[in-house]
Amino acid sequence: MSGSVKVCIRLRPFNRRLERESLTSGVYNIIDSPSPNAVRVKNPDSGKWTPNEKGYAFDYFFWSFDKSRPFADQQTVFDAVGRDMLDQALKNFSYTIFAYGQTGSGKSWSMTGNDEYPGVIPLVCREIFNIVANPPEDKAGYKMSVKVKYLEIYNEKVKDLLSDDDKPIEVKLQYRDPSNPKSGTKVVVEPLTICDVHNYDEIKSKLDEGLTNRTVGATKCNLESSRSHSVFTIIFTQVRPPTPEEQQLIESGRLTKEALLEACTMPSFLNLVDLAGSERQKATGAKGARLKEGCAINKSLSTLGRVISTLADHAMGKNLKMRVPYRESELTKILSDSLGGTAMTSMIAAISPANINFDETMSTLRYANNVKKIKNKPVRNISPEQQKISDLQDEVRLLREKLAQVGGLSDEELAAKREREKKEKEAMEAKYKEMIEEQKKQFEEELKKQRELASQTTVVRKKEEKEPYLTNLSKDDMFNMKVRNKLLEGEVKFGSNPDFDADEFCVHLQGVSVLPHHCSFVHRIADEAEAEALYKEHFEESDSNRIAELEEEGSIEGAAPPELSIRVPLSTHIVELVPKEGCESALYVNGASVTKNVILRLYDRIIIAGTYHTFVDPFARKLHMQRFEDAGVEFQPPEVDYYVAEREFARHNMKESKLSVAAAKEMEETKKRLEEMEQEVANRKKQEEELQKEREKLQKMSTEKAEKMKKELEKKEKEMAKRNEELQQQLEKEREAAGKRAKEISLLEEDLGRALPQVNEANMIASCVGKEFEIRPEIRTEYSAGGKDKRSDVVLVAHDSETGRDVQWDQDTFSQRLAMMRELYMTWQKDGSLPESIPKDDDPFYDPVEPQLIGRAQVILSFVSSMLPYRGQTPIITSNADTAGGLQVELIPFNAKATKGKVPTYTFDDMESLDVMTDDELDAYQEWLEPGTRVDVCIRIKSVVDLPEMTCKDVFCRYYPTSDFDYVETAHAVGQGRRAVLNHERIFTVPSISEELSQSFQETGGALLVEVWGSPVSKDAQVEKKVEVKGNPGEGKGTGTGKFDLEKSNNGEEEEEEDGCAAM
Repeated sequence: MSGSVKVCIRLRPFNRRLERESLTSGVYNIIDSPSPNAVRVKNPDSGKWTPNEKGYAFDYFFWSFDKSRPFADQQTVFDAVGRDMLDQALKNFSYTIFAYGQTGSGKSWSMTGNDEYPGVIPLVCREIFNIVANPPEDKAGYKMSVKVKYLEIYNEKVKDLLSDDDKPIEVKLQYRDPSNPKSGTKVVVEPLTICDVHNYDEIKSKLDEGLTNRTVGATKCNLESSRSHSVFTIIFTQVRPPTPEEQQLIESGRLTKEALLEACTMPSFLNLVDLAGSERQKATGAKGARLKEGCAINKSLSTLGRVISTLADHAMGKNLKMRVPYRESELTKILSDSLGGTAMTSMIAAISPANINFDETMSTLRYANNVKKIKNKPVRNISPEQQKISDLQDEVRLLREKLAQVGGLSDEELAAKREREKKEKEAMEAKYKEMIEEQKKQFEEELKKQRELASQTTVVRKKEEKEPYLTNLSKDDMFNMKVRNKLLEGEVKFGSNPDFDADEFCVHLQGVSVLPHHCSFVHRIADEAEAEALYKEHFEESDSNRIAELEEEGSIEGAAPPELSIRVPLSTHIVELVPKEGCESALYVNGASVTKNVILRLYDRIIIAGTYHTFVDPFARKLHMQRFEDAGVEFQPPEVDYYVAEREFARHNMKESKLSVAAAKEMEETKKRLEEMEQEVANRKKQEEELQKEREKLQKMSTEKAEKMKKELEKKEKEMAKRNEELQQQLEKEREAAGKRAKEISLLEEDLGRALPQVNEANMIASCVGKEFEIRPEIRTEYSAGGKDKRSDVVLVAHDSETGRDVQWDQDTFSQRLAMMRELYMTWQKDGSLPESIPKDDDPFYDPVEPQLIGRAQVILSFVSSMLPYRGQTPIITSNADTAGGLQVELIPFNAKATKGKVPTYTFDDMESLDVMTDDELDAYQEWLEPGTRVDVCIRIKSVVDLPEMTCKDVFCRYYPTSDFDYVETAHAVGQGRRAVLNHERIFTVPSISEELSQSFQETGGALLVEVWGSPVSKDAQVEKKVEVKGNPGEGKGTGTGKFDLEKSNNGEEEEEEDGCAAM
C-alpha cells in the first residue's frame, strides 16, 4: 500500500497588527483561489499571478480570510484531516498531521485553537473518546485505551512537556527487527512521560499542561511566537478478542497467553505536530536569544526541507542514490516515519494574506508543493508475536494441504474425522463466547470504576469553583485563562519572597517590579445584608452614573440592558485586595493604580507587576445570571480579555497625556464641524420644502408672471438639489474620516496600554543592573509627502544619561529589547553582577550611532503657484509637537529658457511680505502662466538654526518635491553646532504651469515637506563651544521619479549668504 502525503493550505485572516496596517500602511490581500483547492498569489511588484493564472493545486484549500466566500472554520479543517486520521487509526495505521508556515501565519491556531474554537488536536482528542464510548460495529468486543505523551524540540534539544524533570532525552532510529537491517527503522524517544487518560477532560488537562510549559517568545511577526517544535502523540490501542485458531495454538502449548495478548494488541501512534514558524531575521527583528532560537528553528526546518526535497526526487525517480538526511536534525528523526516512512501523513500549510509577506507565502507554497510529491508506504502496526502467530497459522495451513494431498483415508474415516472436527469447533466457539462475555464483564466493571472516579473528580472541581479565584489573561487564546490562583478563605499573599510561613497561603511571583510582599487578597464570608451594604457603599453611585451615561447615549441593538449588565452583585464571599507599600506603580484594578484597600467584584481586571488577571467569583456569577433569568433576558457576560484590560489601563494613564488632550480637542472640533454641517443640511432641506410649497402655489396660477416665477423656482430647486448632494457627500466623507481617526486613536490607546507597564519594567531593570538608562513613551506623527496625510503611532524614546543620547524604538524593537533585558536581569539576579563584556547583539542597552529624525518643516507652496519667490524661516516640529529650531529656505519659480538657465536674483527687503516683485517682473511672470508653458522651480535650503544640543551633529535634510517622488537629500554639514549651513540648491522642472501644477500642489497639501536629520552628540561634547558647521553647496542625492524632472543646476557658483538670511 502506498500513498501521497495529503497537503492542505489554510489562509488566515489579518491579525491585529496587519488589520491596523491595512488602514494606515496600504497592506492588502494578495491570495486568490481560481478553482476549488487551487491557490495563486499576486506579486505586489509586478501585479502578476504567481506561479500562473491557474495557481498551485492541493488536496484542500481552506479560505479563512473573510466571509466573502465559503469560510473554513476549525470544524471544516478537522473534518478534512482529523477524521481521516481517526479512520486510519481504527485500521491500525499510524498517522501524522503537521502544521507548517511562517511565524504568525496561524499554525498553532489551526492545531490548537482555544476553548471556543478548538483546533485539530482538541477535536481529535474529543472524537477519539466518542469512538471509545461508541465503537463501530466491526469493533464489537474490542477493548480500547488511550495514552498520551508530549514533547518539544527547543534549540535542537528534546524536552518532556509533561514532566518537571530536566532529564536528557535521546532520539534514536532503530531497526524494527535488530537481526534484519532491511526491516526498516523506527523512532525511539526515551525516557519520556507517558500518561494514561480515560476521558476528554483528562486528555485536555494534559494538553493544557504541555501548552503552558511550551517555549514562546515575542517577535515582530507574532507577540506570542512558538519558539519550539512540539509533538503531541496519542497512543490509541485496540485489543481484539482471540480467534479460535489462536486459542487452539494456546491449548497445544505452541503459544503463551502473554504472547497471545501481545498479538491481539494493536497500537496506533497519532502524532500531531506544531512546527515553530519559519522566519527571516529582518522580518522578525530577532536579536540575542530570540536570534539564536530563530537560527535553531531555521536549521531544523532547512533540514526538513532537504528531507522533503530528496524524498520528492525519489518519488519522481531522480537522485535515487542520494541518502535522505533524517539524522541531521532531531525534528527529522522524529518525523522519519511520517515522511517517506510507514505512517500516513497530512500537512497543513498556513499562509498569510498580506502583500508584505509575499516572499514568505511563496516559500511556504513551494515547500507544500514539494511535500505533495512524497510517497509513503503505510503499513499496519504488527507486533513480533502477531507476526509469529501468523507464521504458525501459515505453517498449519501448509501441513493440512500436504496431508490432504497424501490421502489414504476411507470415506467412513473421513466422515468421522469431519464430525470430530465439527464438535471440536463447536466447543471452541462456546469457549470463545464465554471468554468474550468474561472480557465484556471486566470491561464494564472497569468502566464503572472510571465513571465513579470521574464523578468524584467532578464533585471536587465543583466544590473548588465555589471559591473565588484569579485567572490569567493572555494575548494568545491558547494560553488565556489557563492558570488559576484560588483565593481560599483567609489571606493569600502575593510576592517574590520565598520565605513565607509554611502554613500561609501564598503565590510566588517573579519579575523585577515584584516586591517581596507585593499585595494580599483577603477572603472572608459575610451575610447577605453586609454584602448589600458594601455594594451600596462602594459601587452604587458609580454604577448609577454609568447607567445614566449609557441610557443617554442610546441602547445598542442586541446589547444587554444597562441596569442588568452594569449592576454586578457582590456575593457573600467578600475578597479585598490589600496593597503593600511601594507597589503603586505595579498594581492596578480596572486600569487605576491601587493605593488603598479595594473590594473586588466579578470580572474586575487586575494587573500585578505587568501580568494581567481577572477576578472570578462563581457564586456572584450565579447571582448575576439569575438576575438576567428573572428579567427574561438572555445572559450576556461582559467582554473580558487581555486587550480589554490593556485599553482600559491606557485610558486611565492617558488622561493627562498630550495625546489625550489633543485627541479630545480634535474629536470635539470634528463633532462641532459635523453638527454644523448637519445643521446646514437640515436648513437647506427646510428651504427646499419651502420652495416646493411655493411651486405648488404657483401651479394654481396661469399668468405670464407666474410662469416666469415657476421657471426661476425650478432653477433654484436644481441648484439647491445639486448643492445639497455635494454637501451630503462632504458630510459622509467627514463622518468616514472622523470614524477612521477615532479608530486610530483607539489603536494608539491600545499600543500605549501595552507599552506603559513594559516601560516601567524596563526602567526598573535598568536601575537594578546599574544602567543610567530611561525609556519614555511618545506619540510620533508621520506625514505623507507634502504633509497632507498624517499617521500617528507610539514610539519608545530610550535616553542614555551616560552619553546623553536619545534613540527612538518602535514597539516591535522595544518588545525584543525588553525580552533581552529580562534575560540580562536573570543573569544579574543569579550571579549578582553583569558579565564584564556583553556582545553588542546581546546588549539591550546598546544602539549604534545613527542619524535621527530631529523634526519636520512644512513650507507653504501657495505663493509659488502664483509664480512669486519666497524666502523665510519655517519652524521644525518634532514628533511630540515641540519646536526644534528653524529651517531657512528659498523657493524661486522662473523660466529657465527665458533666463538662459540662470536663476533670477531678488532683494528680500521685507521678509514677512510675499509680494516682493516689481510690476514689470510680475507682468513677465503673468505671461508665463499661459497653459503649456515650461516653468522651473529653484529650491534652496540655506541653513538650519537653533538645533537641539542632543542631535546637532552631521545635520542634513531630506525633502519630497511631490507625493510621487521618493526624496532628495542634501549634503551633510560635517561637525557639530546649533547652526548648520547647508547651502543646498536644486532646480526642478514642471512640465506645465496650467491646471496640472495647481492640482499637484493640491495633491501634496500645498506644502513642501522637509525632514531635518542629525546625529547624536556625546554628553561631554555638548558643553564644548558651539561652532557653525557648513556643508558643500549643491551636494546631496535624489531618488525616484515623479511629475518633476530632476535637472542639474546651471548656477555655477554659490551665492554668498546675505545678512538678512542669517538673521532669520
